[in-house]
Amino acid sequence: MLGKKILLYGFSEGNGNMQAENLAFKVRKMGVEVVPVAKRDYLRTLGEAAGIPGTKMLGVPSVLRGEYQGPDLPVRMIVMAGVTSREMDELLVIFPTCGITKNDLKAMLTPVNAQWNALGLSHELMDEHRMMGEQR
Repeated sequence: MLGKKILLYGFSEGNGNMQAENLAFKVRKMGVEVVPVAKRDYLRTLGEAAGIPGTKMLGVPSVLRGEYQGPDLPVRMIVMAGVTSREMDELLVIFPTCGITKNDLKAMLTPVNAQWNALGLSHELMDEHRMMGEQR
């Protein structure tokens, strides 16, 4: 069974490390592990980062899944894995107390996006945010 995890992307700069530590302290009592993902690992699948065995990017040659050396994500991203909807609601209340804002991208790990990498998910979430903003 997948343990409860929060994957953090883009939290290595500025106050990000301190925010990650503060979040880890606050969610420990919920049994949730905070996993800061290093920029070099942005090409690994979200499933791999969450510790799900056998999750690979479909249709992407392994040579293209090496160590990432490009620019950081344009926006920080949080991926919640293995948590219930009730726990997700609790986390969404805790996040602002740790410096995580509404501008930070947030997602739940799903069977579909577990095969994506951080770059793909961040672009998808930014597109969704843009489309939602246009609908308002």
